[in-house]
Amino acid sequence: MSAFPASLSVPLGGDLSGSDSAFVFHPGMLFDTDRKWWSPHGTRASSHEGLDLCLIHRPDRVPQPLPADIPVLAPAGGRIAAVFPDFLGRTVLLSHGLDSSRDREWFSLLAHIRPHPELEPGMPVKTGSVLGWTMRFTRPPGMLCHLHFSLGLFQTPGDYDLSWPELARRKRVSFFDPLPLLPITPVIWDNPAHWFAFVDHLLPG
Repeated sequence: MSAFPASLSVPLGGDLSGSDSAFVFHPGMLFDTDRKWWSPHGTRASSHEGLDLCLIHRPDRVPQPLPADIPVLAPAGGRIAAVFPDFLGRTVLLSHGLDSSRDREWFSLLAHIRPHPELEPGMPVKTGSVLGWTMRFTRPPGMLCHLHFSLGLFQTPGDYDLSWPELARRKRVSFFDPLPLLPITPVIWDNPAHWFAFVDHLLPG
């Protein structure tokens, strides 16, 4: 497999990509897990297709959830391939060109966002272009504001008649862990009791 054709930037605006900040991850936010991070009960319907960017940790401060209405940015240059619904908001699909075999296509997905109203398929985007904004969710219980980020290859380039159920089946796509390619410092929070107590404290009563 060829390498992703560009360096990735943090797909969030503001000061969230500063070198003094870290992203905190419950294991259920990581790639290919079946664990939930918003509920201690049950498992995901399918293995996680990407990474959930949710909790920011700055020096000498308690970790804070991602605010709503933060700009969501293109992590690399490419073009808008599709915009379609997901179960929390909408997903923007970016094409980043063909791989070295020329029969597969690199893509990134930025999900659970409010897309920019002027996005159209075929529109070129540069690294850092504003694609939309993060959203606040009222359900399911425990679901904090977050950005889902996926990276992968389409086996059938140029055919984007997709939905999340189709993506989750992974028949036409291969997903890859984006965490090693993002310029962020990850911190893993692997204490379930402490995690859910923390989330309960953040949520409205």
